Amino acid sequence: MSYPDLNIPQGLIELDSDFAKQIGFTTDLFNEGSYLWGETDRIIISMISSKVPGTGAFRSLLKACDYLGFKVAVPSPLAGMNAILKHYGFEETIEQSEHFGPVDVWIKKESI
Repeated sequence: MSYPDLNIPQGLIELDSDFAKQIGFTTDLFNEGSYLWGETDRIIISMISSKVPGTGAFRSLLKACDYLGFKVAVPSPLAGMNAILKHYGFEETIEQSEHFGPVDVWIKKESI
């Protein structure tokens, strides 16, 4: 399912922006300095830090993106994120970055 009136912004997605609020990426859950990146048809979870780790903020973000029909990519996730990603069926892949060379990126091909 996707919502045609809610498009992924391209480039930097900051905390508490209009789009971020729609997916639960807000300063009550995530620390300042956290950000996402919109790239064509997917959201890249580039750098996030939960205010209270272990309370489900990352999981909720993944589920909200999935519910809205957005693809998600998580490059080089932190160790604690790996278990969550595996649980929701994400798979580790290698993508070629023009800036960084080969990058470990976790992606999901089906809905959560």
